[in-house]
This record gives sequence, C-alpha cells and structure tokens, in this order.
Amino acid sequence: MLPAAAIFGGTVLYGLLLTGLVTAIASFIAGHVRAPLLRLFLLSAGALAFVPGGWGSPADLAKQFLIKLIWVAAVAFGVRYVMRFNLLGCFLVIAGTSLVSGASELFAQPDAFYRANGYAVLFALILLFVWPAAAWRLNSMSASASDAGSVAHN
Repeated sequence: MLPAAAIFGGTVLYGLLLTGLVTAIASFIAGHVRAPLLRLFLLSAGALAFVPGGWGSPADLAKQFLIKLIWVAAVAFGVRYVMRFNLLGCFLVIAGTSLVSGASELFAQPDAFYRANGYAVLFALILLFVWPAAAWRLNSMSASASDAGSVAHN
C-alpha cells in the first residue's frame, strides 16, 4: 500500500542484518586470523564467493573476480580504518545507501503517488541522520550542564 514504508522497513531489516554480518566476520578475522597471507586468502575467497554465475569465458571470470576483489578490499579497508567497529556508523552507511537507491527508484516513476513516496523516503533518510546527531548534541549539553552544576555546588 505504501512503498515508502516498505522501503524504510526493508532498509532497517537489511541494514541490521548486514551490519551484524560485517561485524561478525570482521571480528572473527581480527580475533582469530593473525597471518597476513591467510587474511589475503580469506579476502580472495570472499571475493570469489560474490562472483555470480553466467560468465562466458575464463577472461570474463577473471574480470568479475577482480571487480569483486576490489569491492571486498574496499569493504575490508572501510571496516578496518573507517568503521572501526562503530556499529551505528556502519548501519547508517548501509541504510543511507539503501534509502537513496529506493528514493531514486520512486522518483523515476511517472505517477505523482510514487514521487510523493520518494519524498517520504528522503524525509526518512534525513531523520535517520538527524536522530543520532540530535541525541549526541542533547547528551553533550546535559553533560556540560551537570558539570556546571557540580562546579557551582563546590
């Protein structure tokens, strides 16, 4: 009935699932795999697992493998140096990209109902990013107010 609600609900489920999966795999590799060559092997095996069927020649397989290897290496780099096990940051990146793609699909439709749902998805995207920032800001303001109150009592 409401495409915006379906896209938002699917995004939350997909984002939580993928965040948990990325975190579990990264935690396992960081905790149990110490050898750099073994990590490289796992990275290559992960890339090979994402290569879809339907390749026509060995050159096509090599091209698809190389593309997926670059993709998996970018994800590994992002987890290691950007995310650093920040679960909220990982979820926001996954959910943000999913909501943007859902909104673009809705904006491509000629019917005004679907475009209005596209605006609702963009509004949900804005709320998704404003909510943690507002919570962080309120926590920092209440912490500074409590620090000022404790200084005034002394």
